[in-house]
Amino acid sequence: MLVWDVEQRKPTLLGVNALPFGAAGSVSAFLRISMALWFIGTVGLKLCWTVFYDDYTVICKKRMSHGTGIAAEALFDLFGMWFAKEGTKAVSFSDQVRSLGLVIRLGCATGPFAIGHTPECRQELCEALEAIMEAKRIEPKQAERLRGRMQWFEGYAFGRIAQHSLKVLGELSLRQQRVVALNESELSAINFLLSRVKSAEAIRITTTMLDNYLIFTDGACEGDTEKTGSVGGVLVGPNGQVLEHFSSKVPINYMNSLLEDSENPIYELELLPIHIALLLWSHRLRSSHVVMYLDNDAARAAMCKGYGATVAAQRIVQKVMEQECSCELKTWFARVPTHSNIADGPSRLQCREIELLGSKELKVDWNVVLEDL
Repeated sequence: MLVWDVEQRKPTLLGVNALPFGAAGSVSAFLRISMALWFIGTVGLKLCWTVFYDDYTVICKKRMSHGTGIAAEALFDLFGMWFAKEGTKAVSFSDQVRSLGLVIRLGCATGPFAIGHTPECRQELCEALEAIMEAKRIEPKQAERLRGRMQWFEGYAFGRIAQHSLKVLGELSLRQQRVVALNESELSAINFLLSRVKSAEAIRITTTMLDNYLIFTDGACEGDTEKTGSVGGVLVGPNGQVLEHFSSKVPINYMNSLLEDSENPIYELELLPIHIALLLWSHRLRSSHVVMYLDNDAARAAMCKGYGATVAAQRIVQKVMEQECSCELKTWFARVPTHSNIADGPSRLQCREIELLGSKELKVDWNVVLEDL
């Protein structure tokens, strides 16, 4: 291997005892064989299994476990493949199994199907975060590694409420300092991640995931000398029927707080009805797929990223993330042109058209909406 010697300032040959993973052609051949075995088992033996490099996880009904195990092992033996027949990799069929550092709970008497992290993984992350909290400082490289580990953790923990704290870690990893002393807001982000690791629930897979709801939201800011804000939202059920809507003016005191930072706070007003929609319809939406349609690209980007660009926007987005998590919602945010947005009328306090579609109007309790905003 030819590398650049920074001290001698010239190319130097470097000998290594082993090639980095992926530097040899054997890796692509390995993956092809691995996937071929998976394909043969899936198509030929009708096995319900997954493969990740050389880790295979198979799922079956309890009464079929003995035959399924024989079939899977016979496939490896047929092709002359060595595999673990004892030890931690060779586990018996159970309604709870560990695979790739995760715990898979198959339901039955223990509850719904769920995929989450092992206690050891949580403990290790907690210790790393607690050490940073105690030292009140972090190295950029350490922040980068921790952000990667937390992203992996978040992939198998329900909700997106840690997005803002992950953003803080990402910013710390870019600091041009050997050691970064953490301020109060940064320590608060680290502490939030610590509480998240301790309490985050595993991803659950339930039958209600087959339900798909559509929510259209919109915000308006009108007036030349004196700005007034209003919001609207429409809920469409899984069968395509328009169910309910809301239409309301934004309280003057909250509008005044938004106007202190922006002459035209349409960005925040486009985010606010999403928060209201989840407050009003969370009892209907629990554990369902929800597609949110809005006609403002900046607001849509904030919801996709999980954090807002202003203080007020961040508070709204964080509330939405908390609602997503508590209701176990699987949300998708999409853009709809203004002329196709059925919430455009309600956002301007014009509900006649939506009422003709059979929608029922709900009142907005602004005391609840603006709590902690």
